[in-house]
Amino acid sequence: MIANVRLQVFALLLFLSCVAIVFARWAELTSSEHGLRRDTLAALGLRAEQLAGAVAREVDSDLRAVDLALQDLRHDYLTERGPDFLRSLAVAKDALGKDSFTGFLVTDPQGRIRFSSLGGLPSDADLSGRDYFRAFAAGGPDRMILGHPVEGRFTQGWVIPVTRPILDGGRFAGVAAIGMRPEFFAMHLEDIGLKGDDVVAIVHADGSYLARSTDMAQALGRTLPADRPFLRAGAADRGSVSLEAYVDGRRRTFGWRRLRDRPVVVVVGLDERDVLAPVDDANRRARVRSILGNGLVLALGLAGALLLLRIARQQKALQQSEERLRAVLNTVNEGIAVSDRDARIILANPAAEKILGWGPGQIQGTGPRTEGWDPVHADGTPFLPGAHPQVVTLATGQPQHDVIMGLRRPDGRRIWIQIDTEPLILPGETEPYAVVGSFTDVTGRLETARKVGLMASVFANTTEGVFIADAAGRILEVNEAFSALTGLAATEAVGRDWGVLDGTLPVEARFVRRMAEALAAEGTWREEVPMQGGTLLLTASAVRDDAGRPTTYVGLLADVSHLKENEQRLHHMAHFDALTGLPNRLLLKDRLDQALARAERAGEVFAVCFLDLDGFKEVNDRLGHEAGDLLLKEVAVRLHGVLRHADTVARMGGDEFVILLLGLEWPGDADAILGRVMHAMAEPYDIQGARVDHISASIGVACFPQDATDSTRLMQCADMAMYAAKRAGRHCIRRYDAAG
Repeated sequence: MIANVRLQVFALLLFLSCVAIVFARWAELTSSEHGLRRDTLAALGLRAEQLAGAVAREVDSDLRAVDLALQDLRHDYLTERGPDFLRSLAVAKDALGKDSFTGFLVTDPQGRIRFSSLGGLPSDADLSGRDYFRAFAAGGPDRMILGHPVEGRFTQGWVIPVTRPILDGGRFAGVAAIGMRPEFFAMHLEDIGLKGDDVVAIVHADGSYLARSTDMAQALGRTLPADRPFLRAGAADRGSVSLEAYVDGRRRTFGWRRLRDRPVVVVVGLDERDVLAPVDDANRRARVRSILGNGLVLALGLAGALLLLRIARQQKALQQSEERLRAVLNTVNEGIAVSDRDARIILANPAAEKILGWGPGQIQGTGPRTEGWDPVHADGTPFLPGAHPQVVTLATGQPQHDVIMGLRRPDGRRIWIQIDTEPLILPGETEPYAVVGSFTDVTGRLETARKVGLMASVFANTTEGVFIADAAGRILEVNEAFSALTGLAATEAVGRDWGVLDGTLPVEARFVRRMAEALAAEGTWREEVPMQGGTLLLTASAVRDDAGRPTTYVGLLADVSHLKENEQRLHHMAHFDALTGLPNRLLLKDRLDQALARAERAGEVFAVCFLDLDGFKEVNDRLGHEAGDLLLKEVAVRLHGVLRHADTVARMGGDEFVILLLGLEWPGDADAILGRVMHAMAEPYDIQGARVDHISASIGVACFPQDATDSTRLMQCADMAMYAAKRAGRHCIRRYDAAG
């Protein structure tokens, strides 16, 4: 009996033990299933968010392209309005896609359509009730507004209006609009590797559909509920969530990315069935096997064997799940690393190893405290151990976004990465058990930004004026020195044709047309131009692409007014007498050579006259050299007063002067002019209050071609004739006589 009771008790205890073991393992299996589904969906959400980011970049690029096209068409319409504008319209249509570009229209300030590329619009068409028109008419800034899709009466389909205001002197003058079909924004949605029932949607910030990869006809014109996580007020710019799709009701994991500065959200929905089907199938098989095994667990040995088999199969399912997760991670270009509670990396994808410069598997076990990484902030200061984004997320449970960090790779090269971290927290717990970090290499972007900043500093601070123009000659940028030298403010120059440089110049001084022709033919141009009352040296060069086509033009302006003034002073000093201001010997030689050439061509007669003052030495001896200098200045003034405009008088030195009398019909024509000279020289002088009345002149005259036919001989003949006048008693005129 006792033995039987003992056996019963033992059997009961064994049964109860087996039941307890069965229940314990069942609970473990259930927890494992939930965890596997959660991790699989988390990886799916990360993938959906990354795909949404990739599409968002493409959509943002498309919107910038449409906005630039709209601004160009608005500008060309306002400035050209002819065949050139129609060509610009055709270029914009080709660039944006003929099947996507529905048309371009312009309204007046009252909303009436004044131009449309569609044609056939009614004359009373009125857009004043549209949201974008009211926003611009109310004084809104010059910005792009992306409207909701509308079903156009003339475009035969859905159209998304993209609009900007037309401003005339800062006042609202109408609206310019481009109509784009939703297919324009949807053209990238099928290129990201979607499959099955996966879907991508581009949604306006208020929930209205702009485009959808599938069921677009059913989606357009509909608006998502406002309770969607990515549409709620204060929603994060990116994230993921599992919910039922609004259009077809299918359960998907949705990742979203909100475009910065634009009311657009890109949503990628990945069908959960594709990734959960293997997991659910493995879980169902495990449950069936567990139920069958529980019937045999009454035998302790068999129960143990079944338990071990079940554990082995569960581990296999977990391993398969991990392999699927690795496959997902290996497809992304961003580096992804999972760190444990001690911030040591336990899992990393190939992109992470490549960015950080580690070989396969070498990165595992490393972390923020790894020797040689030397993490630094963007300003070069070291990262404190507790400031690393992975450490911060583990300590606070809060994600970190867009953290810029510099790291030292094993090869010694410093790189810069942009890091985002997300905590992994088990249900019912508050502290993360791990952290997922995703990062991209931004070394090139930061280096480019630094170079651009340096170039911008040089551009802004150089003393030379600089302007940059596009291939069409439209000014894109100017610096402060440009405005100071030209008098054109940046607001007056930027956006206008470079013909604005000719705006304040007279017709004969305008240069832009010559500059444009030279740049087109040779790629460079250099010339001194008058501007702002001075002289500027303008140097312009063409910047060409790989095909040799000019893409931009760069112009440099330097003020050379002071150099021109110095040149003029040096020229005057070299050619004019310092005391009297009359031409000197050098300039006289030049004018005499010109007179000979002209006289030989025209058969003219001219005279070379040597004049020497009589009585000048007595003035120097009696009144001093200063008085003599004043007398010579007065002589120069009197000679200018009696000679003709075409004649030249030059000082040779001392009290000797030479007069060129041009355009004579015969030598005797010089007598009347020289008579006035003799009379002017003999008039009394008032020198420092003293009356000087004994001055006269002795003049020798030689004529071309009668006396000589070259400049040297003419001067010699006139000199000899002057000495003959001196010998004759002074105060007289003598013609050269070859006979002596």
